[in-house]
Amino acid sequence: MKNGILWLLTLACLLTVGCETGSNSSPESSGTGSATSQTSTGTGTPSTPRGPNIVLVVLDDVDYFDLGIYGAPTTRTPRLDQLAGQGMRFDQYYSSPKCSDARSSLITGRSPATWGITGVLANYRRSDGSATRGPWRGLPTEITTLAEMLIPRGYATAHFGKWHLGTSRPEFLPSGQGFQESRLWSTGPVVDRPSGDGFYWGYNYVIDGVRTTAPRLGQPGADEAYLPRRLTDDAIDFITRHRDQPFYVNLWHFTPHAPYHVPAGFDNTSFGYNLNGNAGKISAMVTDVDREVGRLVDAIDALGLGENTLILVVSDNGGLPDGGGGRDAARQAKLIRAYKGTVFEGGVRVPCIARWTGHIPAGRLNSSVASSRDLVPTIAQLAGASLPSGVTGQNLVPVVTQDTTLSQDQFFIYQAYMTYADAKAAGADLDHLDQFALRSGNFKLIRGPSSNKTFLYDLGAGPGGEFADLSGANPAVVADLMTRFTAWQTHIADIPFSETVINGVRTIPFTTQLDFADGNFTFAADVESNAANQLGVIAHKAGSWTLFWINGRINLKLWDDRPDKPFADREVNLVGPLVTTGVKHRVGFSVYALPEDNQLVSLSVDGVAVARLIPDQYPAGQTLFAVNRSDEPITLGARGDGTQMFDGTIANLHLSALALPPDEL
Repeated sequence: MKNGILWLLTLACLLTVGCETGSNSSPESSGTGSATSQTSTGTGTPSTPRGPNIVLVVLDDVDYFDLGIYGAPTTRTPRLDQLAGQGMRFDQYYSSPKCSDARSSLITGRSPATWGITGVLANYRRSDGSATRGPWRGLPTEITTLAEMLIPRGYATAHFGKWHLGTSRPEFLPSGQGFQESRLWSTGPVVDRPSGDGFYWGYNYVIDGVRTTAPRLGQPGADEAYLPRRLTDDAIDFITRHRDQPFYVNLWHFTPHAPYHVPAGFDNTSFGYNLNGNAGKISAMVTDVDREVGRLVDAIDALGLGENTLILVVSDNGGLPDGGGGRDAARQAKLIRAYKGTVFEGGVRVPCIARWTGHIPAGRLNSSVASSRDLVPTIAQLAGASLPSGVTGQNLVPVVTQDTTLSQDQFFIYQAYMTYADAKAAGADLDHLDQFALRSGNFKLIRGPSSNKTFLYDLGAGPGGEFADLSGANPAVVADLMTRFTAWQTHIADIPFSETVINGVRTIPFTTQLDFADGNFTFAADVESNAANQLGVIAHKAGSWTLFWINGRINLKLWDDRPDKPFADREVNLVGPLVTTGVKHRVGFSVYALPEDNQLVSLSVDGVAVARLIPDQYPAGQTLFAVNRSDEPITLGARGDGTQMFDGTIANLHLSALALPPDEL
């Protein structure tokens, strides 16, 4: 109990820091600054209190109505229900519409849009079926992750399970983001394993950044080889080995993400799930991972670490339709709207359970409006770690330890890009293909994929609040929230850069954010030409793209990433209209990330799109599935060798990891 008493005294000091609950000028509230400093000897009896151990369990596609304690009508989750009874659960905890965006917030404390992560960093197949490719992008290494914040405080750090934050570069892997040990799942090639079975039974591990050559094989359906078992075993092993020092463990399960495969050893006798349909399979998988969470908690308690360990269980996003199960029933009853991949409540409001024995009041339901961004500042304060600048999450220490309610004067914004086919079917405005939701108090504004589809809801009206559009009756509220969103969008994803001069050419040194490939990107600058009839480079990234002035016109050339075609045959071109010489113009381009299709590219001059590349209107033989990768810098006013020098001025650069509309450049 000595540590417990000391922590109560320490928390009394920590709570004087408090959390920022007032309104902010930015649509996203800012973080809480540096936490109170403490010292730790790295032993079980520090001279001054060490931070609690941190175990962050992320369930994959677990819906708000998948857990018994959250009102699941059929699915049984006795261990998670028990965990909530021993701690606190939140009924207004928000994540993101999809996997990668949610996970980036969990370990950075910032909006995923900051890095341009507005969808899944996963494998996609070209729309013509010619090839698949993995995600080229990842979480930028320039940022400080939660693991990197905790290591100076003496924490041992580990990540087990799903990642989805980039694998194409070693620095994108957990081993490059502060996790001292890691085990990632990686599919095949695995012999004698159908692709579906390979998801949960035939897989390779990426261990500490190195892919294993021998897969972890098990007979399809075998309980001992089921991926959730392996991952839980890994987490328990790490915790056992590091029980005498503070530790931070990510256990990011894949369950119950599709494909819906139930282990043969699952005992269905007391549940009676129909394992012939998706609803029953999903329920069984949720119940099974519930058992794994219970096994993890039991191991922590058996080691005597319950009073020193904060256990957090969350989902990355809402669930998909389940074929007539509890999820669909909740939507039909208008208890929640829509599913994973949307910015409605059913896509972003998910379970969150916190247990820290002796510190978090037991059996509490908290209605604070909280989000995945809040975990980093909360954990950092408890650990005595300093927060880096830019963290936008809120400190939940007073909420979880004193059961207070966090002010709802915050704004939570979510973005998700859609396929072009969906956007076209919706009649989308090509300058506004993003979806977003902005919550202020009980009001929630949603703009769909078309700028003329804006909805306003009152979430304080009860479960059915998101089914009654109030935008027509509240134009001033809509206008205010739209203004806030636009201000946020314009600068939330600004890519920091510096300029140097190499061989007499202005140069922006390479960072991984500049190699946007299959993602979103915007470049803009004030450009004034001194000569109409010149061929001059405005900006150039060798092997990827060139923005240039040619005979009075602004042109953009991009190169596709297709390795099956000669480089010279991968060019895609946009030609703008004649512009006035000797006059300053705002010139730029945006690339919209469209999964499973060619990119949408807009070239703009003075706030207006003057040319576009549209997925189903590409010139014959041209594709742009992803902009060709290169580790080259961006040069300004010339190529890197000094050729094609631009006669004029280039100023006021703006680089963004989002595809900004022309009027925001």
